Amino acid sequence: KGALDVARDLAQKHTSFLKRILAWQEEIYQTEDLPVWLRESLVNNLSLYAEDSLWAAPTEKIADWAYPTGAFQMTESPRRCSIVGCPASNFYGDLPTVYFFPELERMIKKGYMANMRPDGAVPFLYPSKDFTKPTYDWQIALNSASFTDLVHRLWLRTGDRTVIEEFLPAVKKTTIFAINLAKGSNGIISFHREGHGQEWWELTPVYGMCSHFAGVRMAQLHMAKDMAEQAGDVEFAKQCNEWITQAGELTEEYLWNEEGQSYLFYYQPEKNKRSDLIMSSQLDGQWMANIHGLPGVFRADRVSKVIETIEKNCLVDFGVTGFAKVGEGAKLTD
Repeated sequence: KGALDVARDLAQKHTSFLKRILAWQEEIYQTEDLPVWLRESLVNNLSLYAEDSLWAAPTEKIADWAYPTGAFQMTESPRRCSIVGCPASNFYGDLPTVYFFPELERMIKKGYMANMRPDGAVPFLYPSKDFTKPTYDWQIALNSASFTDLVHRLWLRTGDRTVIEEFLPAVKKTTIFAINLAKGSNGIISFHREGHGQEWWELTPVYGMCSHFAGVRMAQLHMAKDMAEQAGDVEFAKQCNEWITQAGELTEEYLWNEEGQSYLFYYQPEKNKRSDLIMSSQLDGQWMANIHGLPGVFRADRVSKVIETIEKNCLVDFGVTGFAKVGEGAKLTD
C-alpha cells in the first residue's frame, strides 16, 4: 500500500534478497572478457531505478488502461530535461526494464498505446510527473520505430503471445502512419519536413532522405513483419516486406557514398541539399535488427566498410564523435 509496506517486506526478506543480489552481481564481476568499467556500469546503473522511476499508484480513480496496476515510466534525467517518458529514451534505456521487470515495461507500452493519436502518432513525452498531457511533433517520424521496437523486445523477452495480441493493432496503425508521413517516391526513407527536431540528434538539421533514419525504419518494418507473421496476418507481413525492399533499394541508390566508404548523412535531390558527414550512429538500424535476431537492414559488405570508416574517422580517446568529415579524423566541433 505504500513505502512503509515496502520497507517491512524488505526487512523480512533481507537475507534472501542479499544472497540473490550478490550472486547475480558476481556473475558480471567475474566476466573477465568485459572491461572493468562496463562490469561496474552494468551493476551500478541499476541504481537509477530508485532515482528516476515514477509509478502513479492506483489509489484513486484512474484511466481504464492503467487499471489495476497504475502507470509506470522513467524520467529521462534527474538533473536536466526531467520529462516523463520519451520513446527514444525508453528505446535506449529500457533494456534492464524489459530484462528484469517485464511487467513494468508492459505498463510503459500501455501508456503509449492509450495516448496514441487517432492518426497513429506515438506520444513523444509527457510533462514532469504527468502521464495525461502528451505531445507528439518532436521526432514524430522516429517515435513509431521506437514504439515498435519496445513492443517486439517485450515479446521476445516474455514469449507471451498476448503481447502481440494486445499491441499489434497499435504497431500496424503507427507503422502505416509513419510510412505515409512523407510524400513522394522517396518518402519511405525521407523526413516529412526540414530542419531540427527530426533525428535523435535533436538539434542537428536534416533534409530529405537520411541513412540513419532509413536503417531504423527498415528495422521497424522487420519487427512489424515478424509480429504480423506470428499473428497470422499474412497481408500486413507481405506489405512490410514490400516496404523493406523499397527502402533498401532507395538507400543504396541515393545514399551510399563510394568515395567516402560510408552512407551520406542526408540527401534532398529536389533542393540539392547533401551532407557527406560520417554519422557514427548511422548503423543503428543494423544493431536493432541484430539484437532482435532479425535480418540485417544494410548490405553486409557495406556494413563492414562503414565500421572501418567510423573507426578511422570518428574515434577519440574517450569514445566516438557524433559526426566527422572524411579524411580529417575525429575532432570535437559544434
